[in-house]
Amino acid sequence: MRIGIYCRVSGMSQKENSSLENQKFLGIEFCNRSNYEFEVFEDVESGGKLDRKEFNRLLELCKKKKLDGIWVYDNDRLSRDVEVGGDIRRIIIQYNLKLFIGWDEVYLEESKDRFEYNIRSVMSDYERMRIIERMDYGRKRKLQNGLGIGNVSLGYEKNKEGYVIINEEESKVVKEIYKIFLRKDVKFFKDVEKRLINKYGKLIFGRRIEGGLVERILGNKDYLGIKEIKFKNEIFSIKIGKIIEEEEMNEVLRKKEL
Repeated sequence: MRIGIYCRVSGMSQKENSSLENQKFLGIEFCNRSNYEFEVFEDVESGGKLDRKEFNRLLELCKKKKLDGIWVYDNDRLSRDVEVGGDIRRIIIQYNLKLFIGWDEVYLEESKDRFEYNIRSVMSDYERMRIIERMDYGRKRKLQNGLGIGNVSLGYEKNKEGYVIINEEESKVVKEIYKIFLRKDVKFFKDVEKRLINKYGKLIFGRRIEGGLVERILGNKDYLGIKEIKFKNEIFSIKIGKIIEEEEMNEVLRKKEL
């Protein structure tokens, strides 16, 4: 008999007791004890969807009768979604596959094992939703407190506490870009780029001047001092410090339209 050992984590920071390495070790030990041949499949993806790269490959081999069954460390490695769990159950039954969870074989055509499988699928789905809720709540609390902003634009940095503040040196360059662009003899972004390259070289604070940097800076309303982030249909306005005055911003926006 040839078994597909399926290992899955949703992220590389997964707790050690259910890491890919630990799952693989237990799966191989199970197959060796049972004298089964095996192939290992590993995914770092959410269990809330059926479409996973290695799991798809495993199922294709099962459908082609190149594998006789599937081993997983626990139910939730197969799925953390009730509907996805049901789809997997139907595939296992349709192709007459063996299913091993931990050290036990699960007989999905028998009412007792199917009931337990379904209950565990529901519990995994519930736990997945609770994890999402906790993560969403944590993100919302951070945004409410002015934290949780990802990458920041040129001119800003994060302090030790994670708050976005103005970077004095970088902000001077941002102001310079706005002033250059508003000159009467400057018509295109390339004109600004050439002047910056002549003065600073092709890199400025580790960022390449050519390739859209100037265009992203000009008209970026973050420089008015308020960073707006949409999360779960709610807008969070976070004060990050003003670099460009509103009148100057409006002039740049008008010129960009031209």
